[in-house]
Amino acid sequence: MEEEAASGVRMRELTSGEREELIEALKQKWDQVNMAYQKTTFKNISTSNSTIGEIRWKENCEKQLAQIEKDIARLSVKAPIFVVDDEDAAAMGMSASGAGGVTAGRSGRL
Repeated sequence: MEEEAASGVRMRELTSGEREELIEALKQKWDQVNMAYQKTTFKNISTSNSTIGEIRWKENCEKQLAQIEKDIARLSVKAPIFVVDDEDAAAMGMSASGAGGVTAGRSGRL
């Protein structure tokens, strides 16, 4: 917690209920992105018969799915997860679930 003392940011541990809610929300988001991705790949997008926009959209879906899977894996670890306290997040101009606001034990940022 040396970072906490140096930056003046208060952190709290994510409860198991909050963790389960986040995992469930991420799974729902994965289902939505995957459904859109499957509809697109059903058209058999390839570099020879698709526009640049279609190819980029497919690649973006793949990146989103990979990131969501990575986030679910990090949240599923038994190590404690710390988040920036809501009051501090508001003062810093970001939401509590904003990027960089969550750390997973000693394994790094989420």
